[in-house]
Order: sequence, then C-alpha cells, then structure tokens
Amino acid sequence: DRVVSRLLLWCHKKPISVFSFTEDMCKIVTGSFDSTLAVFRVRNYEEILPHPIHILRGHVMEITCLGVSSDLGICVSGSLDKKVMVHNIDTGMLLRVITHPENKAVHHLALSKNSGKFVVYSYDRHSADREEDYNNLYLFSPNGKMLHKYHSTFYISNMLLSQDGEYLLVSGENSISLVHFHTLTLVHKTELPVKWTIACFCVGEDEKCLWLVAENAESDQSRVLMYTLDKPHIEIA
Repeated sequence: DRVVSRLLLWCHKKPISVFSFTEDMCKIVTGSFDSTLAVFRVRNYEEILPHPIHILRGHVMEITCLGVSSDLGICVSGSLDKKVMVHNIDTGMLLRVITHPENKAVHHLALSKNSGKFVVYSYDRHSADREEDYNNLYLFSPNGKMLHKYHSTFYISNMLLSQDGEYLLVSGENSISLVHFHTLTLVHKTELPVKWTIACFCVGEDEKCLWLVAENAESDQSRVLMYTLDKPHIEIA
C-alpha cells in the first residue's frame, strides 16, 4: 500500500491499471487509467524509487496491458484507444505506433523478450458484425509489421508466454490452448466440462506443471486443477 500511494502521488493522476518489471528487476513500468506510463528504478531489487525517470506518453485512453524488456530496452503497451505503442525505456522516446488491425481496443499483450515480437488480442465482440472480427490474436515483428493472425474459438481472459518465447498459453471460458508463438498455429487444446470456467492459471518455474483455478457457476464451487506440460502436449495429471 505504501508503494502504490507514492506512485500515485508523484506520477499518475489516476490509479495504476497494469505494471511489469524488467527481467533484471532494475526497473518497473506502470500503466494508468490516465493514459500514461511511467518508468521507475528499483534499488537493491526491493525498493522502488518514488520519482519516475521517464513518463511515456502517446496513448489517449486507459492502458490495458504492457510488456517490458531491459535487454531490448523497450516497453510495448496496449490501450483502449486501439493503439499499440513501443517506447524506449532508457530514453523515454516513442519509437512507433501501431493501430489495431481491426481498429479495436487492445486488451491483452505478450512480448517476447528474446525476439522483440509481440502478440495483441482484443475481445470487443459487441462492436463486431462478424464472429471472425473478434477473438483474434495478431503477431507483430519488432518494427510493427503484422506477421500472423490466429482466430480463437473462445473468449481469451489470460495469456502467458513461455520462458523460451516459443509457446503461448491462452485460456478463457472452459478452454485452454497451447499456441506456437512465432506462427500462431494451434498445438493443443484442452476443454473442461461446460459447466466449469477457467478463472486464472499459472505455470510452475520449471514449466512442467500448469495450475488452473476453475469455477462452477451452477454450484458456486471452485477447484484447483493441475496439468502436466509435456511440449507440445497438455495432459491431465
């Protein structure tokens, strides 16, 4: 609570919506409902210095997602303003602006810290005339060129990129899929019984186990499920 209060007091004018640490834990980037991002230094891996070293501007609406890499020196951010922006976190300079291919708000983003490629996702189904106009993943090169598109058969609520940057896990409703990151091709898909929905998931540090929190709306119950990950397959443990 103390850290959040200091960041709000000396930087953002509205609450923080997203944040991410760099791989070396020396910087943290925050995104806010006020449409700005801020870069802070982290001292001794535990103390966030209260005054930002850069304020990253360009968006005009709430920041919804971001990815950051100290090795590449960039921050990639998505917003309700239908833009993806790439900033240099060392200089604060805006490097490029990408408009969502379907001109929709950006809700999720995954950045490969190895290649600089990134995936964006929008679930703005209420403004779509056709089913194929939403639930799409788009892969971009570091310079903003769209490389691939993947249409998901379900609404995506969570995305996680593997440590080696090769695979993307996406989940939503009662499904979870393993997608090859560089081609956006489906590797494997697992579905829970219809009455169960996936609330969230995480992967173990060795990336051999997948933990799911599933909820049953009918009985108001929750379960923690464990799957084993044996790339490229997902099997129930």
